[in-house]
Amino acid sequence: MRGRLSIMAATVLAAGAAQAQGDADQGMVAFMVNCAACHSIEPGEHRTGPSLAGVFRRTAGSLEGFQFSSVLAAESFEWNDATLFEYLTVPTQRGGGDEGLVHGVAMGFEGIDTQSAEDLIAFLKRL
Repeated sequence: MRGRLSIMAATVLAAGAAQAQGDADQGMVAFMVNCAACHSIEPGEHRTGPSLAGVFRRTAGSLEGFQFSSVLAAESFEWNDATLFEYLTVPTQRGGGDEGLVHGVAMGFEGIDTQSAEDLIAFLKRL
């Protein structure tokens, strides 16, 4: 019974994160502060990282015209509320580790706070 309650609690928490609504205008600020140095929001305009135009609902590592690391190119998940939230809030450092959605990516990213992640996701969905 205790295991079942833990699973239910985890499901409720995950659903809450996945359904979170952020402020897209604040998300644009979060993008400028955290992402704009390496990512563009213009389609086809890649920098050190791929363009984030249309990233929501795209398969990870699949954007044509950008050379992804073999680690990310091998992934098959979709960028959605839950995956973006995890990717943005759990550090995904070079070389990976045991945390984060993807381990061993070439991006050195510290992760951002929950509210900034929700706002950034709202902004990315609006693109």
